[in-house]
Amino acid sequence: MMESCHFSAKDQVYAFCDFLQTRSEFTPLVQSLFVCPIGFPPYPLIRMLPNVSTLRFIICRFGESRSACGASPSIDPQLLTDSGVDEVVTSLLLDGARCTVQTLMWTGRLDVIPPAFLMPSEWKRLHTLTIQSELGRGAADDIEKLLTKFCPPSLEDLNNSSVAAVGHDDNVLVIVVSPHSKWIASGSEDSTIIVWDSGGQLCDEWVAHHGDVYSLAFSLDSRFLASGGRDSKIIVWDVNQDARRVATLEGYTGDVRRCAWSPDGTTIISVDSDRTVRLWDTKTFQQFHLCDGRHEGPILFIHLSPDGRWLASGGEDYHCCIWDVASGTLHKVLRGHTQLLSGAAFDPVSTRLATASCDHTVRIWDVETAKPIFVLQQHTGGVRYV
Repeated sequence: MMESCHFSAKDQVYAFCDFLQTRSEFTPLVQSLFVCPIGFPPYPLIRMLPNVSTLRFIICRFGESRSACGASPSIDPQLLTDSGVDEVVTSLLLDGARCTVQTLMWTGRLDVIPPAFLMPSEWKRLHTLTIQSELGRGAADDIEKLLTKFCPPSLEDLNNSSVAAVGHDDNVLVIVVSPHSKWIASGSEDSTIIVWDSGGQLCDEWVAHHGDVYSLAFSLDSRFLASGGRDSKIIVWDVNQDARRVATLEGYTGDVRRCAWSPDGTTIISVDSDRTVRLWDTKTFQQFHLCDGRHEGPILFIHLSPDGRWLASGGEDYHCCIWDVASGTLHKVLRGHTQLLSGAAFDPVSTRLATASCDHTVRIWDVETAKPIFVLQQHTGGVRYV
């Protein structure tokens, strides 16, 4: 029952020390310790346990060292550190391992090396070094820099088990699923779009915009993908033909933050950082309506009704606008929330709209009359989705 002990706080370590001082018969039973040493030293506890065979200091991820630690052949301590850990703590953990460690596996970032590692002469027994990392941008240079600074005298084997990184090279900003559920598209700050299959395998990847990719939307038949980005453009791609560019929709001066296809596939709706909503014909790819001047702050969402008749837009100015898609005119303004709106959804028959707000409420409206039907007030924090 006490063979493996896990500790995550100073009080737990001290309490266990007090227990063992009164019940010493339990000290030989403990064989494994898992502790987080940031903020407290586990060493008083270690000295009380004669049969510990595995000791793991866990502080996120950076590298992993395995050591015989000189006590007995069966001991296999592990050490995980991270470049964000305080330098003093990192040095404390490594000081006891450098003289005895025999194999070292480096399993994380290579661009930042803790000062405690830059003492190769003190790693006297280290004979095997394995570098395991993703081959992202600059990975080869990072490995070369590491080996230039870290070359212990007894090192015999060097293994590079790096693998090619699959995916984006920067933060993912948007993810959408195709209507036929076979594809998932993701857009990133690295300017690329990736289309994945439903099993998570990469199908296609391409540079889509000059800058961040903020928005994505599939057509109803899943053949086309519209993307909006920091370059103020909306681009339509045929994803059935190796991401062939079909059209570029231009006219914005700000970032294209949102885009959507109408349910019947005839219209693309888009929003930019200048608070304008534009409607585009998907046959000619020409703008046919501009919905402007009704929002006084950034628009955070657009939603089309299931029947394609209405478009709802809302954001930081506390109200929601209902637009007539056919005419491009403002139908109603829904007022009542006291903080920004973060989400909305139509009912299946397109007669009611629910809006979610940071004012802790969800409001349900009659779309035709703009009258509030319900105000739901059970949340104690901002509501983001509905």
